[in-house]
Amino acid sequence: VYIYGAYWDPRFEEPLVRILVYCDVVPVPKLYCQLWFPNDNEPQTELATPLFGWDRAWDGPTMGVNEPYILTCSCRRHPPEKETAPVAVSVVTAPCGDATNVLDVQNAPFDEEITKKTPSQRNNSSIAVCLKWLHYRSDISASLVEWLQLIKHFGAERVYIYIVRIHPNVRKVLKYYADQGFVVVTEIDHPPQISGLKQSRGSRDFEDYKRELLPLNDCLYRNLFRHSWLLAIDLDEIIVPLPNTTWPYIIESELSNQYMLIDALVFRNYLVLDGAQKDLEGPAKAHILSHTWRAIAPSPPALNDSECGSKPVNETTDHLMVSNRQPWTLETPEALQVRRRSFGGYEFKGCCGIGNRLDWEGGVIGSPVTSLTQ
Repeated sequence: VYIYGAYWDPRFEEPLVRILVYCDVVPVPKLYCQLWFPNDNEPQTELATPLFGWDRAWDGPTMGVNEPYILTCSCRRHPPEKETAPVAVSVVTAPCGDATNVLDVQNAPFDEEITKKTPSQRNNSSIAVCLKWLHYRSDISASLVEWLQLIKHFGAERVYIYIVRIHPNVRKVLKYYADQGFVVVTEIDHPPQISGLKQSRGSRDFEDYKRELLPLNDCLYRNLFRHSWLLAIDLDEIIVPLPNTTWPYIIESELSNQYMLIDALVFRNYLVLDGAQKDLEGPAKAHILSHTWRAIAPSPPALNDSECGSKPVNETTDHLMVSNRQPWTLETPEALQVRRRSFGGYEFKGCCGIGNRLDWEGGVIGSPVTSLTQ
């Protein structure tokens, strides 16, 4: 079991501590939380409940492969000090086992920044972006700058980026935006990809889809009280609002027009095919801005999010896990998602067609996306 982070979760009647782990043993062995409360000399021990981070219908836990789990441990209340939270937690294999690890509990009420921003005080349209880990040996700094500037223009408040291995120029770009307060960088390590099991390259890539859920859930739990909405996208994806609108405007519009509670907004996905551009405009290194023609037909919604599916913007207080599962959602007609694909040309014109031109100041030159309630 590889332990990555612990988080205070007070959204339920009984407050909880969530712990993100990778585990390569099936079933997960019985684990316990040793919870350290302020001014206590001994920890309180609670049995941990594991939750698999992937849809079992797609592919269940595999013995010998490190896959993401969320461990949940109940925390006692201290009347009348209802907001008392543990300051640290250890994960052990026996109730009285010796701890070989200890994690600070994130988001605990004694954190001044968190305390000042209670759910009722947050801006309901505040959006942060969670970028799955960067693991690039090549220099993608120009693409990263363009992507960051666009999502900043569309209304992102902050971007949380996880890095494994990056080019020195990419690190310089991240430092620049981090110094501005727009980007928060977290360095993480991969667990061993294979533990006593031989896998093909394709199998390893598929397992990476599962493993990348851990940094996304770290982003969710770290920001339960900092932002109202989280958007998880890749560098080759972006949500484009209609002209003269922004992401916060879309959220405010949907919240004001709907009589139901919304836990996510989903945007139709359109491919922008490199081989199907009629003309190239904009700066040569600005790949997104110079590609202005998208496919006519949206990607099928049933396909994997990581390939062609829809991307939800999640309301932070309603989700236990960021995963490949589809939440109850409302699709909005006021924006669309576009995804860059390096392939294209004749074979894809027959499938998708070449559709409306994109206006990168916001939206599409042409008819808007059709509304669809799911």
